[in-house]
Amino acid sequence: MQKLDEETMVLSNIITFDSYRDITAANNRHYPISLKRSFYSIENYSYTFPSGFKIKRLPRDFIFKKPFKYRKEQYRFKGSTFNIHLEAENMEQIIHLENVNDFKKNAFELQKHESSIKNIIFEKE
Repeated sequence: MQKLDEETMVLSNIITFDSYRDITAANNRHYPISLKRSFYSIENYSYTFPSGFKIKRLPRDFIFKKPFKYRKEQYRFKGSTFNIHLEAENMEQIIHLENVNDFKKNAFELQKHESSIKNIIFEKE
C-alpha cells in the first residue's frame, strides 16, 4: 500500500497472474504453445484501511473460463476492509498454430483485466 497524501492511498499490483504477455509478444510463431497444468487454488486477501477511507471504484467481479484457464475474482469493501477472493486453475493444453489467434484474443482479454486492477485507489471522505 502506498500513501500518496493525507487523503489518498493506492494498492498497486496486489494480484498477480500469468496473462501470457510473453506469448502474445511474439508476432509469428513456428511451434505450438504448450501450457502446463496447475493445482486449483483459492486465495483470500484482506486490507484494512484507516477509518474514513473509501474505495474510489470497486473492481467488478471477474470470471474467465477458457479451455486453458479458469479464474474467478470477487471484490468487496465493507466498513474499512477491502476483501479479495480468488480462485484459479491452469489447464494443460497444446495450442496449435491454427488456433494461436484465438488464444491471443483470450490472452488480451486477461491482459486488459490485469491492467484495470493494477492500481486500486482509496480516498478519504
